Amino acid sequence: MGRFLIVPALVAAFLLFPLNARAEDAAGQDRDDIVLKGAERVHPYLWHGAGVAGMGGLLLILGVTFNALADREYDTYRDMLTDERIAAAINAGEKKETYLTRVNDHLDEGKEYAATRTALYISGGILALTGSVLMLLTEEKKDDTTKFTASFDGRGVYAAMSISF
Repeated sequence: MGRFLIVPALVAAFLLFPLNARAEDAAGQDRDDIVLKGAERVHPYLWHGAGVAGMGGLLLILGVTFNALADREYDTYRDMLTDERIAAAINAGEKKETYLTRVNDHLDEGKEYAATRTALYISGGILALTGSVLMLLTEEKKDDTTKFTASFDGRGVYAAMSISF
């Protein structure tokens, strides 16, 4: 069971400990001057990314649940194959075919739970990673204000208006 918790642990570590990369020039000095001074940076997809990452986290938790269900079915399968359980079933008058059918049903259910668990881990990890990337994306804040200018040259008044969208 512990080996299947590696994927959620790695995703949690990625989400909780973000990587801090800084651009440096050849002399090893920080290159913060690459970003225009005075330009405000915004995260336009912050909440979209949080939603996607949250959904990925829920799928990872659901994968852990299916992992526990698969382990329970496999444990039941192994317990039913012990000599004591087989002898108890024979003494109770159960036929060999029906007992083997019940044993194999537990194995099949365990395999189905394991396949579902794997699909949930993969999709949850991908969604968590995608959401994290979306949250990290930045862009410069756009100036959406309307600019209006008026000028007078002695003969008349001139008005100009610019709109950016």
